[in-house]
Order: sequence, then structure tokens, then C-alpha cells
Amino acid sequence: MSINEESDGKKMMPSIEDLRQMVIPAGVPLKVKQIAYMELEQLSKVDFGTEEYRSRAAYTSFILGLPWNKRTEDEQDAQKIESIMQEDPNCSQGTRDAIVKHILEETEKPHILVIDDEKIALESMVYTLNKDGYNVVPAHNGAEAISKLAESSYDVVITDLIMGDVDGTAVLNEIKSKYPNTKAIMVTGYATVDTAVDAMRMGAFHYIEKPLSLDELRLIVKDALKDKFYVTRRALCISGNTKDVRNSLVMTIARALGRKSLILPVSEMNNISDIKGHDRKNSAAAPGRFIKEIRDSGASNPVLILEGLDTAVQELDPVLLEALDSRKNYAFNDLYLGMPFDMSSIFFIATVDDADKIRGPLKDLLNIIEV
Repeated sequence: MSINEESDGKKMMPSIEDLRQMVIPAGVPLKVKQIAYMELEQLSKVDFGTEEYRSRAAYTSFILGLPWNKRTEDEQDAQKIESIMQEDPNCSQGTRDAIVKHILEETEKPHILVIDDEKIALESMVYTLNKDGYNVVPAHNGAEAISKLAESSYDVVITDLIMGDVDGTAVLNEIKSKYPNTKAIMVTGYATVDTAVDAMRMGAFHYIEKPLSLDELRLIVKDALKDKFYVTRRALCISGNTKDVRNSLVMTIARALGRKSLILPVSEMNNISDIKGHDRKNSAAAPGRFIKEIRDSGASNPVLILEGLDTAVQELDPVLLEALDSRKNYAFNDLYLGMPFDMSSIFFIATVDDADKIRGPLKDLLNIIEV
């Protein structure tokens, strides 16, 4: 069934004004908003109720309903997580210890220091990055920032260039000389070619101009973090015992994390299109199961359970690798969506009868725990 047929069967076709009213409250990234407005412009040129209208309206409604920036806040207290895991009678002490260790390692939040002497700019950056799930610490000037750098370690520092006595240049020099593993991003309202060259020469990872584009900032931060946080992470794999025991265990894990859970029976899928969907030119245009389930969950970071990974057909390997590989899944390509979707915050769990039957490349991306 195409998404057009599915939408028509569930509710009345939205008008252009209905869709327009959805754009701002949706809180989508700038690029998605721009695409939505382009679709609305095209809709104004076609007759209501035609096939083209249904197709464009369904697509616009779909992308605005995706939880691009909506997350469930993780439980970070190890004792609380372990306490919930203890409630599962199928979870032995050894299994519980291994799972809690994996959860704490895989949900570690990057630490970011944000520095700006303009209150509104500072609060805006802190709010946006907090929503993305980072641990964010604000500093109102360069001197305060240098003090905070001495007190704690940070993965990324975002600093304004022009500030009081201790400016962004001084902060950058401090980072370069004492904290070489910290990535620095320079924010400047005086961007010129020389400014950019100077910032990069001094060791800045990147620079961004004011007025600030928060979407651009989010992308630069993600790029700065990818070497540390998006390379070595592996998905959890629960192997052995019975299907009921495995399902009970993964539901307990989701509850311990405080996240929504989704089950995807990959053992029952035969084609890549089941997962990646069909593009909008196809008569069967529809999103793949990953993106559809994520949209229905209302959160960009659910626990996504890949059931029967050990018996999945080999044809699915490329798309499963794309989804599970933390170096790639921050830009997952669903064919219907037609633009990258960040799946790096998803907590993947594979459930299998026999982990030895998982093919090599997929197995390399898993932390296998026998139960």
C-alpha cells in the first residue's frame, strides 16, 4: 500500500492551509522547513483531490510529522538502571552487569562548553544543544570559560570571538596548549576570509558566522564529535534462550532507559524496500519501516529492536549495515524521504537465536550478550 492510499484511508486529505499551519509547530530543521514550503508552493498550482495533490500532501504531512529534534531523555543513573533490570526474572547477575555496562557506555553524553557574552545568543545555543541530548555548560565570558576548562573536560567548546578582556582567541589558545583533544568552534559576527583562515590556523575545528544558524551549528557540532562518539559504538545483541525471554529482556532495557521501544521483525523482510521504502516517483511510494516506525514513535531516539537478525536474508545486509554503523547512520537515506535522517541516537538491539549465524560485517557492529 502506498502512503497516499494509507493516508486517504485514515483521514481526510489536508488542505494547503492545514499543512501550512503544521510547519512552525513541527519544529523541524531549516532544510525540512524549506522543502515543506516548496511542496506547499507546488500544491497551490494543482487541483485539490488530484493524484499529484494527494502525493505532495501526504509527503509534506509525513516529513512535518517526523521527530527530527524530539528526544526522550535518558535515565543516566546506574543504580536506577540496575534496579529496573533486577526486576526481570530472566536477567542473571552476569547478564545484568554486561547490559548495564553497555547502556552506560553507549548513552554517554558528549560534554560541550558554550561561551558568549550575549545572553540571548548563549541561551539559544545552550537550549538547542541540550535538546540534542548533549551535556551543555554555559560560560558568560572568556575568563569564566578558562576557569571551567580547568575544572572539567569537554569534547567541544563553542566560543564567541569578540568578548571583553579575555576573548575567543585567548580561549582558543588555552584549548590548543592544554586540551588538545577538545574541538573548538569559533563564532564570529565579523566573518571574513582572513578571520576564517586565522581561526583554522590557530587550531579551531570550524567557525560559524553570526547571525547564528542553529541548524548549521548542530551539524558542525555533530561533525566535530563523530570521530569520538560515532565510530566505536556498537549495537547490543541479545542471543540465545527463547524468543519470549529475549523480548522480555529488551522491553526491560527500554524501560530502564526510559525510551519508547519498537520491534522490527527483519527475519520476515525480503527486500531492501521493506526497510528503505520506495521513492516518490514509484507507484508504491512509501517510507521504509525504519522511518515509518520512528515517526509513529514520536521520538528520534527509541529503542529499535531488530528481531531475528541471524535469519535475515543477505539482500538486507547493505541497509542493515547503514543503519547499525555509527559512522554512517547519522545520515540514513530513506528513499521516500529523499533526505538524510539522523539515526545515531537510536539504541539498537538485535535479538537472535544464534549469534554465530550472523554474517561477519554485521557481527562486527554488535556487542553480543548470551542469555
